[in-house]
Amino acid sequence: MGKKSNGNTRGKPQEWTDEQLKELALEVKYKNKGIKLTPSLLQKETNVGRNTWSRRMKDFIDELNQPAMRSHNLEDNDTVYLPSIDLIFQKHGKDKQALKNELFNIELTILKQHNELREYKEKDRLYQV
Repeated sequence: MGKKSNGNTRGKPQEWTDEQLKELALEVKYKNKGIKLTPSLLQKETNVGRNTWSRRMKDFIDELNQPAMRSHNLEDNDTVYLPSIDLIFQKHGKDKQALKNELFNIELTILKQHNELREYKEKDRLYQV
């Protein structure tokens, strides 16, 4: 990756632009199939220091770890969280990689709900016997 100069500012010069760090974080998120990103994981995967991740990309990492969801109330005490396609496109409309990441999160959410439903059906079947 290219180097970025800070001029006459204090501290170590930045080696990575914010855009390069965002691209690296998205690659790690996609490569690890939706695992929660942490500065330590990003350091391990990219060889960019965890302090760089935690100081400069904290908000972006939090955004990657939070899929765009909206809640739907079914009954008084039941809430279901479903992906908001409209919100996803408002946030990432022109960013192809971010859209891909959000669609992957939707896929993971559906698979998780499918597996939970299968487990509940199996438990119900065992109780019926």
